[in-house]
Amino acid sequence: MQTRSAVEIARAALREIFPTAPEDGLDEGARHLARWGIEGHGTQLDNSAAALMYIDLAFASQERQVPDNVLLAAEVRGTARTWRAPSQGD
Repeated sequence: MQTRSAVEIARAALREIFPTAPEDGLDEGARHLARWGIEGHGTQLDNSAAALMYIDLAFASQERQVPDNVLLAAEVRGTARTWRAPSQGD
């Protein structure tokens, strides 16, 4: 699959997950999601790592609402990213 197509699919998925995210935020989040997928970071995530990735995607997408259960799951001790976290400079 071409990268552009992967980003477009990721953007459509993020639009469903983060309905209040702005358009430019969805673009940024989709680029992160596609890159992490291509690099293989989305495979075999446990609940806490999946929650951490959700939070990173919300941050990159400029989504302000993250469910409490996701925040709680991400706080599990020993959870570490295998992907590069988004930064404000990305």
